[in-house]
Amino acid sequence: MAKTYCSNCGEAVEGAAFCAVCGTAVAGAASAPGSANAGAPAYAAPATSTTGKSLQTGRLGFVDAVKSYFNNYVNFEGRATKSAYWYAVLFNFIASMVVATIQSAAGMSDSFGSGTLSNLLSLALLLPGLSVAIRRLHDVGRSGHYLWYVLIPIAGPIMVLIKVLTDSEPNDNKYGPRP
Repeated sequence: MAKTYCSNCGEAVEGAAFCAVCGTAVAGAASAPGSANAGAPAYAAPATSTTGKSLQTGRLGFVDAVKSYFNNYVNFEGRATKSAYWYAVLFNFIASMVVATIQSAAGMSDSFGSGTLSNLLSLALLLPGLSVAIRRLHDVGRSGHYLWYVLIPIAGPIMVLIKVLTDSEPNDNKYGPRP
């Protein structure tokens, strides 16, 4: 039997209607002819994450959100839920604090409190951070170009923050199906 892969995150999906990592509906997940479930409806029970939460609610657990964050490293297409975005922000914050603590303890920080490790971390997290932010804006019906508003002093970052805090559009939009 041919393996089926999630169109959103690329994770292998074995006979389920929804991806266990990102919760995306999987095309072609119906039962194979001649199998025990042949002729049964193509409905599967709601997928659950490794943390046991239902993925059909659109809420990912921390571990699943971080996996999705790195699986979609440079994926600027589609949509990202509010939980996927904010868990990615939390992961970036925690990683930055860990690296800053290591640099400080090792005496590797420069006069600005920065150092080689924190610069490398910032560089490594730049593209996935941009991609999840753009996918989050897609989820609320905005183009990724809306992110340019952060360059407007004071008002721009507030405008973008309001958009990423907005609830997801309840239906499919021009950026893809609801996650």
